[in-house]
Amino acid sequence: MRLARRTAHPGPLPIGLGESVRRTGEGHFGHRFQPIFTFAFAITALVRTSVAAEPTHEQTEFFEKKIRPVFAEHCYSCHSDKAEKVKGGLRLDSRAALLKGGDTGPVIVPGDPEASLLIKAVRYDDEDLQMPPKNKKLSADEIAALEAWVKMGAPDPRISGGPVPLTDIAEARARHRHFSR
Repeated sequence: MRLARRTAHPGPLPIGLGESVRRTGEGHFGHRFQPIFTFAFAITALVRTSVAAEPTHEQTEFFEKKIRPVFAEHCYSCHSDKAEKVKGGLRLDSRAALLKGGDTGPVIVPGDPEASLLIKAVRYDDEDLQMPPKNKKLSADEIAALEAWVKMGAPDPRISGGPVPLTDIAEARARHRHFSR
């Protein structure tokens, strides 16, 4: 016994809908506006992502006063592009590098300090993972600041990708072709 297939439009179809509507059974409205809805959804997701990536003034101030000094004083000697050898493949000197993580994977889980390796390391919870090493544990205030920073989503105002801003006029002149004559 052969069953007949039902279609959304038993009669003639409007111009432009053609065979795809017969096959899928979609109505005229859904077919025509589906690309527009898909585009609108993609744009909304993109805007939300870019807005969420920009820290607020308060978050930037918190990072600059509490987090960057800790990284600069205790971490950059081993975990930055200025280090002789970057330890564990982990760099903390840019947002992109921080989010990428090191040889063991991501070191922070924004919003979840308990799942973040960085927090585990600075707390000295694990005998095999202690940062900074050699019994140079951070102060309780520094650890609390890192925990609060990760809990708030690890907002990082440092620019990822793109050119590094020049602050030294001699370096700027050396790099710029008009000044190198």
